[in-house]
Amino acid sequence: MPRVRDRMVSDVVTIGPGTGVVDAAKRMIQEEKGPLPIVEGERPVAIVTDRDIIAHVVAEGRDPRAMTVHDIASRDLVTIGPEQDIDEARRLMDQHELDRILVVEDDRLVGIISEADIRSDEGPLRGTVGGVTDTVGGVTEPVRGVTDTVRGTTDKLLGGGAEKQR
Repeated sequence: MPRVRDRMVSDVVTIGPGTGVVDAAKRMIQEEKGPLPIVEGERPVAIVTDRDIIAHVVAEGRDPRAMTVHDIASRDLVTIGPEQDIDEARRLMDQHELDRILVVEDDRLVGIISEADIRSDEGPLRGTVGGVTDTVGGVTEPVRGVTDTVRGTTDKLLGGGAEKQR
C-alpha cells in the first residue's frame, strides 16, 4: 500500500501569521493555490483558504486591508505523517470533510496531500471518461470559481480591474 510520502506535494506555498489578507489573496492567485498553510518557522499553526477570505471578510463586509490571516484562519489542523498509509489520509479527509490535509513530521510541515493526489492513479479508471479524471475536474471547477471571485475582489480593493464608469 502506498504511503502519504509517495503521493504528497512537498513544495508547499506557506505564509506567516502576520500576512495581510490582501497579500494572502494575491499569493493564492499568483501561486494558483486555494489553501495556504500558516507557519511559524517550519511548524504549521493554521491554514487560510480562499473560502475563509470570502466567508470571513467579503461576506461580512470587513476591510481586508486592515486584517491579517491570523484573524480569519482555521487553527484546528488535521495532519498526517508522511509514513502513514494512504488509506489513513483518505479516512481523515472523510472524517473531517476535508479535501486536503497537511503532512507533518517532527512538528515540521513537509507536504500537503489532497483527494486528487490520492486518486491520481486508482486503478483502471485512471484517465477514463466518467472515471477519476472527471471527478477531479468537477472538484477543481468550483475552486477556480472561488479563486476568480477572490481575484476580482482583490482587484477592486486595490483599484485595479474595476469596470470603468460611463
